[in-house]
Amino acid sequence: MPKSTDPAPAIIVVGSYVQDLTWRCATFPTAGQTTLGRFTTGPGGKGSNQAIAAGRAGANTLFIGAVGTDAFAEVALNFYAENKIAARFILKPKHATGTAAILVDDSGQNEIIVALGANEALAPRDLPATLFTGARLVVTQLETSLAAVAHTLRTARRAGATTVLNPAPMRADFDPALLRETDILIPNETEFVALVNQLLPAYSKKPYTESTLAAEPPAALHALCRRLGPPVVLITLGGAKWGQAE
Repeated sequence: MPKSTDPAPAIIVVGSYVQDLTWRCATFPTAGQTTLGRFTTGPGGKGSNQAIAAGRAGANTLFIGAVGTDAFAEVALNFYAENKIAARFILKPKHATGTAAILVDDSGQNEIIVALGANEALAPRDLPATLFTGARLVVTQLETSLAAVAHTLRTARRAGATTVLNPAPMRADFDPALLRETDILIPNETEFVALVNQLLPAYSKKPYTESTLAAEPPAALHALCRRLGPPVVLITLGGAKWGQAE
């Protein structure tokens, strides 16, 4: 289900499309319990969300992802058409479109199960080098196969694009070689902590934590980021405040 743009897109996002299935309830059900709630559904996925944000901000954007041959794939196509953002969806007939079951209680807490489905089947052969010709920025995450992520970063760099890796969700099988192809690394505080513990276990005598990160002096944090490899590291903090230990 390809859709192309002309001229070449400035931003290409290779990543996941996930159909969000959300139930809101007063309290989470316990094992064996049935709870009444309110249901909504809509498009999601880390990669798709980033592509939609870039497109809505006015950038010439192309999203590349994988879907099944089910009704949610049609939702994805229609969503991109409505937003007038180019998308190239690779069909994976043996896999379902990615879905997420999201429970949200009245306090705002959530519980989420994600089935990546077709996203995990995205392969290097689905991403020919010609797709990246002319792109200025190529963004990817970790909600597709790591082979596709590695191929995206490597091929985009060869095409002269700046590569951006959002290491979310952080995975136990994360390959540190990905960082050698990354120009800009954008983890949140949890993902940054996981990267330090996984890749630099000797950095601290104790496990590196979000509290450790919050207390890092600027020079020490800068040096730590340099050890990860990418020339630019941006740590997103959400509502947290850096520089204040708990």
